[in-house]
Amino acid sequence: MRLWAATIGVAGSLVGGLAAQEMPDSMTHRPVFTEGHPIGWTFGPPHLDLNAGLLLRGADGGPAVREGFFRFHLQFALGSSRLVSASDVIFLPGVGATPIFSTVLQLQPIRPGSRLFLAAGLGLTTGHGGSADRLTGLIQGVAAVRLPVHEVGLFVQLNRPVRRGEGRELLVGVAHPIAPYRHRVF
Repeated sequence: MRLWAATIGVAGSLVGGLAAQEMPDSMTHRPVFTEGHPIGWTFGPPHLDLNAGLLLRGADGGPAVREGFFRFHLQFALGSSRLVSASDVIFLPGVGATPIFSTVLQLQPIRPGSRLFLAAGLGLTTGHGGSADRLTGLIQGVAAVRLPVHEVGLFVQLNRPVRRGEGRELLVGVAHPIAPYRHRVF
């Protein structure tokens, strides 16, 4: 009985701490797939999201993959709100322990404050070299709807490695911002 009471007490402390978030004026939370304010910066402040969903990879020359994923998505402006850098670390627990890394230079045609997010870009990725895992060119397109509920977003992302014989990837998922949140646990 003491274990249950201790567990409930710790869980209550954590939930209470997360509810009492500290957000200074310079670090207000923003919706998913956003970047820090670009004016006056060469590299804007980074914005970090946690994503989860389903990854579907075609079987063009390799094994087809249909697995759940979670990833960390980092995005920051490059002096303009239309030109951003987006980097991902994707974990596929059902496939193995090695994450897939990618970084993409993206253009955003829609204003950053919109509920709809669209971006397309070129970059590099790992995880597409068969037994020899090396960097591969990547073409990427992202569409997301930012929900008014706790800054959560629903997204669809299409990745196309430029290496011959590699299949397209489709990621369908949910995103939630992690930073620039500041949490006080105790």
